[in-house]
Amino acid sequence: MHCIALIHFLTPVACAITATAMPINDHNKSYIRPCLRMYSGKHVAFGPGQAELLAALENTGSLTEAAVQLGMSYMRAWPLVKSINRSFRKQVVKTMRGGVKGGGGTRLTPTGREVLALYRQMDAKSLAVIQPGWLQLRKLLRHPGRRERGWSLGTKFKISK
Repeated sequence: MHCIALIHFLTPVACAITATAMPINDHNKSYIRPCLRMYSGKHVAFGPGQAELLAALENTGSLTEAAVQLGMSYMRAWPLVKSINRSFRKQVVKTMRGGVKGGGGTRLTPTGREVLALYRQMDAKSLAVIQPGWLQLRKLLRHPGRRERGWSLGTKFKISK
């Protein structure tokens, strides 16, 4: 279940909020998790994947290690870093060449730490705001893994006799 709302600000950046009612770790529980994406025109400027990458970079100091930690290739992580840096007025991620023996690394700039902190703050606030509606909506959901009488997977409706 996805619900998308666009919030337009005075700048040309928009923010999409996607709430997903799907269990990530536990297939026997229903929950809601908002997903914020900032757009600059049609381009995704920043979202949950970029936030995860920045957090992993902050923890590891290495683009390679961060990519491995997130289960993505270095060739996927590097363009994401370049895209993040292009999306903001100031550099978010600072990369230093060096390779295995050269002692290179990747770190967040002060702007990068601010971007990640603000994103996390907005994410937490959006979750708090939708909780009352979610508590009501959750009562209407079928329990995951449980089939109601008269319903069958793969058919629209089955009439029981």
